[in-house]
Formats: sequence, structure tokens, C-alpha cells
Amino acid sequence: MEKNIIVTDELGKPIGTTYPKRAKGLVKNGRAEYAGDREIRLKDTRIPTVENHTEEVKMSKTINFSARDFKLEDTCNSNVGVRGFMTIDGETTEVWEIGDWGWNWTSLVRDVKGLEKNTDYIFRFAMTGGHTDDDKEVSMVHIARLTEPVPTAAAEGADPEISAQAEEEQARAWDERYTYRIGKSNFEPVISKRDRTGLLRVFELPFNTGDSENWRIIIIAQHAVARFFAPKDNAFYSELEDFSFEQWRTERTAQLKDEELRTARAFVRGMSDDGDPEDGQPVPNESFQGAAPNFFGGRIDLSEAEIHSEKMLRSLMALARQGVSVDLTGAIIDCDEDED
Repeated sequence: MEKNIIVTDELGKPIGTTYPKRAKGLVKNGRAEYAGDREIRLKDTRIPTVENHTEEVKMSKTINFSARDFKLEDTCNSNVGVRGFMTIDGETTEVWEIGDWGWNWTSLVRDVKGLEKNTDYIFRFAMTGGHTDDDKEVSMVHIARLTEPVPTAAAEGADPEISAQAEEEQARAWDERYTYRIGKSNFEPVISKRDRTGLLRVFELPFNTGDSENWRIIIIAQHAVARFFAPKDNAFYSELEDFSFEQWRTERTAQLKDEELRTARAFVRGMSDDGDPEDGQPVPNESFQGAAPNFFGGRIDLSEAEIHSEKMLRSLMALARQGVSVDLTGAIIDCDEDED
């Protein structure tokens, strides 16, 4: 779908174009009127004081992610993150990369002030990453009313009653926050595509300002590395292959299974050459030392295999005693030819 509807201001001056569906929505909610078959005229062109002042924002009240508008939250002492330029879809893009594979809680924030009251807005951003193989990551966005700081008791002239009221208001704003769980498939993205990183997604998170003009956007990451950057127009991604989280998970699971199987086979080969299963402490051969620790507690699939070495069988038994699941379903075991 292309932007083929001309948009004009209340004086009839062209200010941009939009999609037919969006034009219909603007007319339906009373913010515009048809001025021709392919033209709508806005009734109100007030602009919220946010970073992006394009005509798109004027019409749809969209707040696009901009890396320079966000910072690591001062009160979070476990932040792991860096802002820098990366190549995204062939273009140089400024990106926030936050989180790690450990358990550091990282909080990225932006305060947006001067929004219109009782108005629907959308926070729009693109991201890659934010998920792990063990599915234990935390990846979410909070959008909350911004309240006045709570005066401290040590502050000169601080009124305890005023401090208590400010604290109550702060707690109420947090309780009323919008929370979006963007990990896995908890909240559906508007764009989900395959790119060179694996999975690229664009999210549009709606919120209504109610009686507040000032809001805070908080992006959370833990136990996963995620990159956030400014999104392109949806049409920009049309050439990329559709790729859902479920498809990514299926492919990743198959990849992990394949890697585990290769690791298991290499481990068994190492055991048959250099192992000493008598003491229950196998010693892999030199070429396998780097991979061995990643396999303990895993699974070896040797179903329908043929085993003709007693040393190999004893090696497998040693692995089983260490907690490795050894599947010998349908295997043929004939150790008569063992040289030992």
C-alpha cells in the first residue's frame, strides 16, 4: 500500500501524504475531513513537543525511538549498555545496545514532556535480540506518568506531608503504568522480519495521556542483549522475508540440537581414543577440550548405532554416571572385536 492521499492543513496547504487507511481513520475520529477523492484536510495541526516533528507525528501522534533521547537510568546501579553507531540494513544507525547474558538489570529511560492530554499516542521502535536459548530473559517496556520528585526529609524546608503526598502520587503513577512484555511473542510486533542478525522486529506501543502531559518511557533488559534503534517506515521492510519469533525459535532449537549432537559424537570419539572410564573422569582428546564442558548434563543420541568396542561402551557408561542421557534405543552392541 502506498501513501497516495494528500494531506493539507486547515488552510489547504499541502503538508505531506499518508495511507488511505490512515486517512480514513483521521476522518473517522474527527481530526480531518475529505477535501477531494485523494485529499484530506486536517482540522487541528497542533504538534506535541517530542523529538520527531514530521507530518507523520502531527497526524498519528507517533513517538519514534531516537537513541540520543534515551539514557541509562541513574537510579539503576546494574546497568549494562552503550550507545553507538552500527550498520543496520545497510545504513549507519545510532543504536542503544543494552543488557548482557548474565543477570544485570538494565534500565533505559526517556522523559517526554508537553504531550496533549487525553490523546492516544504510539511509541514506535525497532529492535534486534532480546531473547535467549533458555527463555529466561526479561524484555519489556514501561510507559508511566512522570511525577514531581519526592522532596527528601533532609531538604531545607521540606514539608513531611507534602513529601508523603508526592510519594503517594509517584506510587499511583507507577501502579497505573502501561507495561508491554516484548520478549518472545508476548506482544505482537507490527513488523517481524529476517535480517542478518536473525530477527528484526518493529513495535508500536499505544498509550493514552489522560490528564497528564508528561510521561516517562522505560526499556528494560536482563539476561539478554538487545539493540534498539529508530524504525523505518513499514514499507521499507517489505523486501525482507517475514520471520516470526516462533520460526526463529524453531530454527534455533534445530541448530542447538545439531550442535549438541556434533558435540556428543566428538566427545564419544575423544573418549574412545583417550578416555579413562575406570575412574569416572573421562579425559577428552586435545581437539575436543574446548567443547566438552558444554555437553555435560546433555544428551547423546546413539539410537540404532553399532558399537563394537568395550572401551567405547565403558566410556558411555561413565558419561551416564555423570548425568548425561545416553539413548541407545535400537543400538547394536557387539564388543567381541575390542582389542582390549
